[in-house]
Amino acid sequence: MVLESSDAGVLYTGRDWTFRGNQVQHNFIHHIPHRPDLAPSGSTSTTAPSSTDIIGNVFYQMRNPTFIGGGRDNHVENNLFIECDTPLYLDSRGLRWDHFRPGGPMYETCEVSPTRSRPGAPVTRSWRAS
Repeated sequence: MVLESSDAGVLYTGRDWTFRGNQVQHNFIHHIPHRPDLAPSGSTSTTAPSSTDIIGNVFYQMRNPTFIGGGRDNHVENNLFIECDTPLYLDSRGLRWDHFRPGGPMYETCEVSPTRSRPGAPVTRSWRAS
């Protein structure tokens, strides 16, 4: 899929601050070419989720193996980056884009999440269609 698409990743998460606890561990991800006519493609592309652990992977012959666009508590540990142009890319898009500002969709997602319930309480979510 990533060979024919733009702005994508082998593993891709994003645009939800409540999307926490993802783990990308012990993978061999390789030979993802860079196409200059398209936006960067990486292996683990994220747009502002939090607490993603990228641990113990081998990335070989890639341009952007780990691409973290905002979010909090993300960990990149004990990975091997072999013949990779930019092993780790970080930016602060969560501070720049309108959908991350009050009234935007990221805030709406937080409002419908049970962020104020006590730990261990049953969780029910009701999502609004947008």
